[in-house]
Amino acid sequence: MLLHLRLVFIVVVLAGLAIGCSNDAGADGAIAGVVSEVTGTDEVVESFVVLDANGDSHRFAPAPDMVVSGTSQTMRDLVVSGDEVSVTYETGTDGHLIATDVIIVDR
Repeated sequence: MLLHLRLVFIVVVLAGLAIGCSNDAGADGAIAGVVSEVTGTDEVVESFVVLDANGDSHRFAPAPDMVVSGTSQTMRDLVVSGDEVSVTYETGTDGHLIATDVIIVDR
């Protein structure tokens, strides 16, 4: 019985460490979906929201060197067109998502 409790304790500790490591600030990620909102102007985007296939919204701030590729559309045009995008991002130290690349997916 004592061995069983030790094993359970070790599994719980390792699971906690794995969860903690997966949420570190600065971790890179990617989200696919459609742009549903843009704040700012066509020239200076302050933030934008991507709605993923599960219906979850993800708000991004653009990195200073964010690249939009795949078409000559502006971010605001993507709201109207409904074209799917793939956003590569980093998580800032404050937990905000910072978009580094936006790729318009060909249909």
